[in-house]
Amino acid sequence: MSILDAAKRDLAQIQANGNDYAVDCLFTPLVGEAFTIKVIHTKHRLGVDTDGVPVNAKTASISFSESNLPDGVSIRNDNDEVRMINWKVDVIDSSGLVAKYIIREHFPDEMLGTIVCILGDFE
Repeated sequence: MSILDAAKRDLAQIQANGNDYAVDCLFTPLVGEAFTIKVIHTKHRLGVDTDGVPVNAKTASISFSESNLPDGVSIRNDNDEVRMINWKVDVIDSSGLVAKYIIREHFPDEMLGTIVCILGDFE
């Protein structure tokens, strides 16, 4: 097994380990059935304005390994590009409440097979 294969395997295990960092996340795609997988969820309240001054601004994201997707679930379009913009995401935050988001941006790491999604509020 190469170092890269080991890194992919280890990252997928970390991102799916509910005993450590991972939490359940419900994805609702624009088309197709909703599904749940384990993700790493972060939310903090610090941002930076255009002058570089720290401001109170909520930032939320999730990350997951593409290899942890359920069989038959695809996050890619016909050109094999990740397309998850505007999918709904429900994830439990540290307070135990279900936070409802929409995916605003996603950043796939084609080397390690992990996807980072930047979330926006959804009501």
